[in-house]
Amino acid sequence: MPTLTPVVNLETLASAPSITEQNAAAATHTIIRTFLEGVSSLNKYSVDTHLHGSYKNSTNVSRNSDVDIGAQSDQIYLYDVSGLPQDQLARFKETTSPGTFTFEDYRRDILASLRSQYGPQVIDGNKAITIPGNTYRLPADVLPCVEFRHYWNYQSGPGSFATGIAFLTKQGNRIVNFPQQHFDNLTTKNTATGEYFKGCIRIMKRIRNDLVRDGAIDERHSSSCYLESLLWNAPDALFKGGYPTAIREVLLHLYKELDAGSATSYVQANNVYLLFHSEFWSVAQAKELVSLVWNRIFS
Repeated sequence: MPTLTPVVNLETLASAPSITEQNAAAATHTIIRTFLEGVSSLNKYSVDTHLHGSYKNSTNVSRNSDVDIGAQSDQIYLYDVSGLPQDQLARFKETTSPGTFTFEDYRRDILASLRSQYGPQVIDGNKAITIPGNTYRLPADVLPCVEFRHYWNYQSGPGSFATGIAFLTKQGNRIVNFPQQHFDNLTTKNTATGEYFKGCIRIMKRIRNDLVRDGAIDERHSSSCYLESLLWNAPDALFKGGYPTAIREVLLHLYKELDAGSATSYVQANNVYLLFHSEFWSVAQAKELVSLVWNRIFS
């Protein structure tokens, strides 16, 4: 790795979203929340909306980027009982009954309601439903989701489980997130590092966006959630001494661990699942991203 002198303005890259941007995101959430939680066609689902993603975590970097809004129903839930022993699994199946509707029913009705309110330009995406922005509202990605329970014990009801959210893509693939745990752990680490942690995230995200724009990496394999989780695994003590020092030490540490195979034990920032547990992101892809970011900063 050739030099340790940044060739980009790291203070600018690390800058937080302005109060104006944060207020615009909050206003967009309020408008959509008021509709979804108040429209009679969705009453049976008891919809609860929440701001999540980069705006909630204060790690967004693109002005007027989409506001991520979860539209959650807890009237049904999806679950993972793969870790239960056979006797507890049998007890779970005996005492758990399906809900009165399916996730597909819920998502279909959310989409219909949003189109009735915001018009046919509402886009039915593979995961989220996109509402275009206008002069008083930012564009928004509304994610229909339900409660998710990851059980580790079911000796008696209701059992012991970690609570998150889950949704199905249009292809039927289940995706699980733990946004509240993710948010809490990012906030704790940011405080412990004098706010350098989220600054380094924004540096990585802005350079990631440039790399995607230039065709150097695939956006599907460098999501914000994975990127934030990768940096979350770096020791707090590295995030100090100004951004040139902090980002240098963090990137060097991550590259060495990824290269040595030591990162296979990394966990997501939700501290529930392993970071490299699926086909969506690999150690090799993370190592390539770290190397490319280093070269954009120090070459």
